[in-house]
Amino acid sequence: MASTPQSARKGSSVRLTINGEDIDAIESGDYSSDVLAIPDFCNVVVTGLRKYRGKLQLGQTADLYMSNPAVQGGAWVKRFSGIIVKRNPQGKAKEGSTIAITIADLGWHLLGKAPLWFNIKQCKNLYDLVTQMLDPSFGIKGVVGGNLNNKLRQGVAVLRAQQQDRDPIYHVQIEPNEDYLTAIREYARRANLLVNMCVDGNLQLWLPDYTKAPDYVIRNGTSDANTMAYNVTEDADKIFTLVECVGEQLFPESEADSSDPNFSKKRGKVLHPGALPFLRRLTFSDPEMTARGKAQAMANWQYMRMLFDAWVGVYTVPEHFQVSDKGDGRFFESDAMCDLFDDEVGAYGRMYLRAVRCKFSKGEEDTTELVVHKPGLLSASINPDGLAPPNILSNQIVGHPTAEGTV
Repeated sequence: MASTPQSARKGSSVRLTINGEDIDAIESGDYSSDVLAIPDFCNVVVTGLRKYRGKLQLGQTADLYMSNPAVQGGAWVKRFSGIIVKRNPQGKAKEGSTIAITIADLGWHLLGKAPLWFNIKQCKNLYDLVTQMLDPSFGIKGVVGGNLNNKLRQGVAVLRAQQQDRDPIYHVQIEPNEDYLTAIREYARRANLLVNMCVDGNLQLWLPDYTKAPDYVIRNGTSDANTMAYNVTEDADKIFTLVECVGEQLFPESEADSSDPNFSKKRGKVLHPGALPFLRRLTFSDPEMTARGKAQAMANWQYMRMLFDAWVGVYTVPEHFQVSDKGDGRFFESDAMCDLFDDEVGAYGRMYLRAVRCKFSKGEEDTTELVVHKPGLLSASINPDGLAPPNILSNQIVGHPTAEGTV
């Protein structure tokens, strides 16, 4: 099994295959794993232009593996899988030549335009909707529930749970210039589900599990700090004291009231006056609400989704893995819980790891960027049970949000 020799690198060994063929002479690269990104990307620079002049072609399948003795006994772990979407040969006289390739996961296909559905369809559930839309040539194996990227990319063997049935989806119509991803995400959002690709080739519909044990520890500014750099952003643009959604119910339970032009409208509201020292309102509509309670669910979702982006911490750490107190090593991967001890910023507690970006280069140290957020905010539940919020010393938010709307 070919790879970059461990002696030539200071970190994990890296293996790249294109259409199943091993590619040696990897100079450098990086890959990202972001639970909110479709697609994720991997960039690799390969030396020796003439050797690969007729290879590394657009559209070919590519898989990136990593191995480190601290993780699963040095077993090869697939960290990225997709297709080549960009190819950039370049060189300078007396300096040699390289080929830089960009690999996108199979979610890249979802950026294309969806098939036109002029006839309104009814689908059995969300999984049925997505399955009908996807073209077999994309190579996406299926549509499944749950997120296994975290464990598979960490090198942990797991079994995929059976997907849960969802409510029927009514009146689906794909308009001109609408892409797959926009349509899929809209209906997934209504079911309170996220969408992304798994390294095993399945499209996933899922939600984070904030109750699971932390996989990593981040220490910044402490005597035992394990960070190399940090960058924390707090943004009032993402915080609202009142969020209100007005929805149009497609199939009202009651007879039309000719005296009330708004009889079929439902209102959902979230109030959190302690979020800021002044009123800040966000209002929006959901013109295709299909059932009672959707307006409130959408108001909850929007309030929490914005708050999720209001506090973002980016921490750079050495290596692509971390060894726990029990001695087991795991590669860094998104959709994980981690414990944060940041004496510089004044942030402490359980955080959600939304994204990682691993960088590798011959002769240089491996590094990983970890992007963390406050937990519990990608759920449409206002107060997830058993979830203690982290302690942010600069945080002036007080109180808790409350829901108020017509169901």
